[in-house]
Amino acid sequence: MSSFSALRGLVTTPDPDATRAGQAVLDAGGTAVDAAVCASALLGVRRPDLCGLGGDGVWLIADPGRPPLSIDGTGAAASRLDPAAAARGGGAAVTVAGLVSSWQLARDVAAGGGAAPSPAALLAPARAAAAGPLADSLDRLARDGLDSFYRGGLGAAAAAGLARLGSPLVAEDLARHRGLRRHPLALGLAGATLFGPPPPTQGLAHLILAGLLARRAPADPADPGFAPVLAAACLQAASVCVPS
Repeated sequence: MSSFSALRGLVTTPDPDATRAGQAVLDAGGTAVDAAVCASALLGVRRPDLCGLGGDGVWLIADPGRPPLSIDGTGAAASRLDPAAAARGGGAAVTVAGLVSSWQLARDVAAGGGAAPSPAALLAPARAAAAGPLADSLDRLARDGLDSFYRGGLGAAAAAGLARLGSPLVAEDLARHRGLRRHPLALGLAGATLFGPPPPTQGLAHLILAGLLARRAPADPADPGFAPVLAAACLQAASVCVPS
């Protein structure tokens, strides 16, 4: 296992191109949030299974001298959702996609006195890599602003497309959506404090798991006793966060 450090900023993603795009934003004087938005947008093209415009976004932001902040970009369920209906295909899209709202709120939180990169600039690498309807959506976000995903032409087009696919989401669901500022969860350990986003994310499970491992597991992950403790801790954390 390798570790890295940097004095002026570090970007890491599952995709080398997304990492380079985020690092380029930092090198040009952008904030860590700007870099994350740029990398996230390109990941939506390169790795849509991990991070796409149709998903959610959850952030932890640590600004020197201020308490950490969590941004909740998870979407509410459709107002017309029938919980008894077993949906498949397009009908399974039953919650508002909150990712883009999390981009906007994170940028608002991180806004300082200097000139911030435009959405078009941050989306440029993703737009260059995309094709078809995804490219059209990114072009509209760049031209009309991030809020257009919910309360603009792109939102209206998305609602119409969802309706054709049988989703219960309607334009009013998109228009009501806002990203939320949340207080993160915290866990004190020896010499450190771990933070995690609150429910409905998996932050609670991660902190429970970290706490159990700190109390029960051998210090060396290569120790034969580590794996059984890890497995038991995972089950215990899951039982708390996903009750049967």
